[in-house]
Amino acid sequence: KLFDDDMLESIDYDILKKNATIINAMTKNAVVLKEHSFIMYIPYSEIEKSDIQESVLIQGICDLIIIKGEEAILVDYKYSNLSENSLIKKYQKQLELYKKAIEYGLGKKVDKAYILSIKNANLIKCNAN
Repeated sequence: KLFDDDMLESIDYDILKKNATIINAMTKNAVVLKEHSFIMYIPYSEIEKSDIQESVLIQGICDLIIIKGEEAILVDYKYSNLSENSLIKKYQKQLELYKKAIEYGLGKKVDKAYILSIKNANLIKCNAN
């Protein structure tokens, strides 16, 4: 049994449906990459303010990349009680690294980046710079 009865009872199906509706709307007529892994070398100075130019190895998995034409939309899933601002502050650096990986690895400009707060079905727009 993958889910026991207690787990099934704890699922909020309204929230689950809202999350599915958000993702379906965003992915309409698009190429969708789910759990897209990457490995890249990047100068340390591009991660933190530093004069260190040595490259460091970055590895990650992008939850969802939506490709429409030459542009890409990045969506990262989080299950958290944190506020919108706290989520953005905590994960902005991660999203910036994912953006670099997508642009370098897929050759697509990341036009938009979002955090999808799974717990409350809230799509939070983040800075895609």
